[in-house]
Amino acid sequence: MAEIRFNARGEQFELGQVAWTRQLYGALASGSYIRQKYGQSPVIEKTPYQVKIRHASQDWTCRTCGQKIDEGDMHGSTFYDHYCLDCVTRSKPETEVEFLKPEVAPIKLYRTTKGFEEDAALRADLETKQGYKLYAVFDIPEEAQEVAKQLAGQDIKFVKHISTPETGEHQTWEIYAKPIPQADLYWYSISELKQMCRQRGLSTEGSKEQLITRLKRA
Repeated sequence: MAEIRFNARGEQFELGQVAWTRQLYGALASGSYIRQKYGQSPVIEKTPYQVKIRHASQDWTCRTCGQKIDEGDMHGSTFYDHYCLDCVTRSKPETEVEFLKPEVAPIKLYRTTKGFEEDAALRADLETKQGYKLYAVFDIPEEAQEVAKQLAGQDIKFVKHISTPETGEHQTWEIYAKPIPQADLYWYSISELKQMCRQRGLSTEGSKEQLITRLKRA
């Protein structure tokens, strides 16, 4: 008859069975498969370790909680690491993903316009001929750069405008962005789509398809 033990949560373990750590451990994952799976590469995947329920060959210390595991006690082991029964589980925990924020260099200035006519001409060229839309206008360049970084991955143009060329007193910074093709939006997770909606002042309610439609129409 198989030797059986129970942990504090009432889970039953048999000697020799496979189990998993309750704690997840992160590792950098990258490549085309990861990009297709998550819409981004690299990411940090957090997964449990698979362990086998064994008798302790000597006294060990649980890697997770630090509790002493006495020689002969049933516990979870990877051979290299040891876990008390309270720190393992019969059901494999789901993988968690941490999305890394890409390092974004300051956005290069596309053009400087002086006066209304130059600004209007550039806007007409960007919106009518090149397919951009005016995303936002800022009085402070640092604020414009910060918002531009949040649009990393999109095709954007960064424009400095001087409204009074004689004195150069009033300057503004304009961000033009090309709308993301709807097909490309499917690569993003729901949380990323909601972030895009928040940046554009749009509602974050609804399904993934509704978020994509909302962004497409913005």
